[in-house]
Amino acid sequence: MTLHGLRPVALLLLWLACIPAGLADAWHQFGQQDAYWHHGSGWIFPRRIGEFELVRTPYQIDGNDDVGAQYEMVVNGMPRTAEVVIYYPNSAAIGARLDTARAAMQSSSANGKPISPKRQGKFAIERRLEIVGVRTIYSSQDVQRGLYFFQTPNWVVTIRTQTQAADIDATKALNAFVQEQRWDTLGTDAGRYR
Repeated sequence: MTLHGLRPVALLLLWLACIPAGLADAWHQFGQQDAYWHHGSGWIFPRRIGEFELVRTPYQIDGNDDVGAQYEMVVNGMPRTAEVVIYYPNSAAIGARLDTARAAMQSSSANGKPISPKRQGKFAIERRLEIVGVRTIYSSQDVQRGLYFFQTPNWVVTIRTQTQAADIDATKALNAFVQEQRWDTLGTDAGRYR
């Protein structure tokens, strides 16, 4: 390759080096609140929601702009976990469609055996009555899992939970966890970074 042929390659590399690394992330730390902000949807992942605490920094799913965060708490030695995921409506991720999200929940169990849905029905967000989702509870002898699935015109929000079957107060606490999410931030930045 001649020197003249290297010039466009060198310019491209220089241009790429000047792009701030943070622009590649779908989320950023949010102000002084010790929280994280998904800049596509505006969703805020707080450090704490009730007694649940963010386990680690939010993550991107499959290298796209869908993001998720893991929360957990322990009550009487029994862990309660919840994973909150925000999907773009055209996402190809398994969790972005109700049928595939349900199938994934049903097929994943600690002992490798599928678990069956025990209860399902509508689940409304009290502070944003226009957001109504579906809650499906799966349970086996050892574990109880929940799938809260919400589809709005611009976003899909899923919250997947897990507790021990012996944790009799878990459902009430997990329902409250879902209600206390930052629903007020969903859609506040729609399209701003797209």
